[in-house]
Amino acid sequence: FRKALLAGKQFYLEQYFRLMETGEFKGDFSTLSISFMDLNMFASYFKRALGMSKHFAVIVDCPHTGAVVSQRAVNDFAASIQDERIVAFGSIHPDADDAIEELERICELGLKGVKFHPEYQNFYFADPKYDRIWSACEEFDLIVLTHTGFDVMFAPPYHCTPEDIVNVAARHPNLKLVAAHGGGMRMFDEVEKCLIGREIYIDLAFMNDMNIDSETLNRLVQRHSADHILYGSDSPWCDQGEMIEIVQNLSISEDAKLKILYKNAEKLLKL
Repeated sequence: FRKALLAGKQFYLEQYFRLMETGEFKGDFSTLSISFMDLNMFASYFKRALGMSKHFAVIVDCPHTGAVVSQRAVNDFAASIQDERIVAFGSIHPDADDAIEELERICELGLKGVKFHPEYQNFYFADPKYDRIWSACEEFDLIVLTHTGFDVMFAPPYHCTPEDIVNVAARHPNLKLVAAHGGGMRMFDEVEKCLIGREIYIDLAFMNDMNIDSETLNRLVQRHSADHILYGSDSPWCDQGEMIEIVQNLSISEDAKLKILYKNAEKLLKL
């Protein structure tokens, strides 16, 4: 499955650039993120694989473009794959006219949170005009997981930085906010300067030696509260087993490792 998924990158990139250049997308797909694969195969893979724990969270992204297209199909699909092992997140485009209504519907569907990728969705995470989105997420008790920092497809300045995370968290103290990739992919000086030590969740998705050296990773983890760090992989870009091994090799207590691997997620997701 993973090989097939990676092989689909070429199709994904072709369709991505077609959409960006022409506004046309060829195919009847819920989301560009999974456009190159059969949705039923995607669901069945997660239903039978990854025996890491009783629960496995799969994040379904909103269409990764500046265009606002159907959100309902994305979230309907997310809801359809939930079962006793899969906890699905949905998404919205924050510029959609019905964004608030769709957040409420996400809550009604039983989804635990929403995923954003400000680079692909072409919005600035800390722009005050999106405060209505974060306020609604607070009201509906939805977790907000966002890509933060560097992305290989884009040049700086990035649409969501560690400082942006801190600013939004300050304006919305009840928001359950998770900053992916250690709080800011390849922006770890800024992470250490303004984010580490705050009561803000970060995840460790794709935090392997391709993106961060072990010394810096250990320092970030040791300085941040173990209660606010979540395991993540960013699969298929990084193998789940590799990230589990990285967590197990961190220079922290065994209790802290268990918090990162699953206990914090259980608490955050109310499992």
